[in-house]
Amino acid sequence: MALLSGWLLAASAVLVVTGYNQLEAAGVPSRLGVAWVFALVAGVVMVLGALEARKRLDSTWYWTKPDLNG
Repeated sequence: MALLSGWLLAASAVLVVTGYNQLEAAGVPSRLGVAWVFALVAGVVMVLGALEARKRLDSTWYWTKPDLNG
């Protein structure tokens, strides 16, 4: 879930910049701001963290620890 959230957060930063470029191309005065930078950095951090967590995931815990299955 964190991997998907990270990708969507990073994509939102790209969409903000794309929207700003389209507004400027249409002649609408606008300001970009810096919030997209934080969204991009947070998205990249979430994606990298989720990829590292996936490496540590032990998919066999269900079979190796049957006492934890309830």
